[in-house]
Amino acid sequence: MTDAVFEGTVAGFKTIGSRKLVAVTIECPIEHLSHIATIAEHGAWVAVARLAIPAVQEKAKKRWSEMLPSAQVSIRLAEPLFRTFLIETKGMPVTYGTVEMKNWLKDILGIQSRRELNTECKAQEDWFMIDTAFQAWVLV
Repeated sequence: MTDAVFEGTVAGFKTIGSRKLVAVTIECPIEHLSHIATIAEHGAWVAVARLAIPAVQEKAKKRWSEMLPSAQVSIRLAEPLFRTFLIETKGMPVTYGTVEMKNWLKDILGIQSRRELNTECKAQEDWFMIDTAFQAWVLV
């Protein structure tokens, strides 16, 4: 095998109709930047191949329903669309930043810490209602 190889995950692609091209975005760990820079210099021809997912990574991926509620909340709080949802449908103030949004959601759920979602039935129920409404809202 050659050392002119790097791996990453496909983060997206888009068509560039005016140039009759497809641009593929590949995300790689920043630690590999210098190595990647020697391979992926501007204009260089490269090949792309799909790799088999290592068993360790395959096991690490969980379905949404298998995740703890505290983990689900952490993921949702990082999604800009979820913030928009809370503003438009739940009345969260537009001026709230990340910290205020987290505290606001904890107040709505009646918890002091997101970890409480893993044990408090009422808070879990409320979270599932909010998340289900968010998923439906995204589809509309």
